[in-house]
Amino acid sequence: MRSRARTRLVTVGNKGGKTFIAAYEAACYALGEHPYKRVRVPNVGVIVTALAFDEGMEKVIIPTLEKVVGSRDIVRIKKSTQGRAQKIEWRGGSVTHLMSAEQKDKEFEGSVLDWAWIDEPLRRNIFVALKRGMLTTGGHIWMTCTPLDEPWIYEDLYMKGVSGKHSEIEVFEGSSDENIYISETEKKEFLSHLTEDEVETRWYGKFKHLAGRVFKEYKPERHRIPPFDIPPHWPVWVAIDPHRNKPHAVLFMTVAPSGHKYVCNEICLKCSIYELADHILEISEQYNIVNMLIDTSAQEDGWVRMSARQMLEEKGVRTKLAQKRNLKASGITLINQLFHDDELFIFEGCVRTQRELTLQVYRTNKMDTQKILEEPEKKYDDMCDCMRYVLVENPEFSGIAEIKEGPEMGRFA
Repeated sequence: MRSRARTRLVTVGNKGGKTFIAAYEAACYALGEHPYKRVRVPNVGVIVTALAFDEGMEKVIIPTLEKVVGSRDIVRIKKSTQGRAQKIEWRGGSVTHLMSAEQKDKEFEGSVLDWAWIDEPLRRNIFVALKRGMLTTGGHIWMTCTPLDEPWIYEDLYMKGVSGKHSEIEVFEGSSDENIYISETEKKEFLSHLTEDEVETRWYGKFKHLAGRVFKEYKPERHRIPPFDIPPHWPVWVAIDPHRNKPHAVLFMTVAPSGHKYVCNEICLKCSIYELADHILEISEQYNIVNMLIDTSAQEDGWVRMSARQMLEEKGVRTKLAQKRNLKASGITLINQLFHDDELFIFEGCVRTQRELTLQVYRTNKMDTQKILEEPEKKYDDMCDCMRYVLVENPEFSGIAEIKEGPEMGRFA
């Protein structure tokens, strides 16, 4: 409650008390009686549940609000003709709209808001619409959740908040252990029904999508590094994955004399193949390019009058077909091993590569979502595929190493 951040994320396990805390915060805002902040009244707020309206709002949020306020604080709860609660009218004139993620995205647009509380993970479009409603008010938004889904929350809120790089986002973490009203017997009985990954999420409030991450050994705080100038004698490999209907993916990787590998540049751009060739050639001018690999789909039909590979070659980008056959699993293992051994690093500017390493997950069984399959989802995979194409070529430094000192080169060169 003391936090001054305009966006707050609270990740806690089941029965960790997050709903009660957030309901009290909502009441303080609506009544203008906050213990640590000056809040203007009357104001307009919104509470959004990610659950079905009856389950999330009628059975959980409204009863919790009624517990934390006095008998005269809520003037009335206005209902629709179908008998569903629509908004709360408070003492002092504030109004709080009650909504559910069941509603269409456009229903969250257009309102001017002073504050918002999101209960449980929901789709990003709703969050963005609520933030847009606060552009002229400087409003505050907080989300309380047991992070079972919606990976965007991890990337857009959690990582930005815990890194300290976004001063307007603050993250609070907690576990169900903090609820003193859960007995040891009840705790043990509940935990006995959970898988190891479920315990991490449902008890300790850790993000569920991380349980099925393909590249678990990638640690942004360790493997994402500031860029440095690549010496002209270091070899650089390029991997290209062109697409017809989505952004092309191009990855540049160099190898230091020590054997350490660096993803030093990338292209993620939707454009024509000829424009892509121009971008590749422009970036390549600064490096000692030794090999250019391309996804086998680039030589397939359907690229207008000639294949993507032929069009690139016409512009001067000569490529070798990437080795793909039966090498995906071993390539993933190799990437994880390199991260584990601190032999592979990503330049901070390679944002798309970082995103894919964080968000790519294995598919789950449709009948049993807790059962993780061995095949990665075809999502957040383009740059990671390019990385595999380079690494299966066993890239090595060849030549005479020049000893240079610097914040990174002195450490790894």
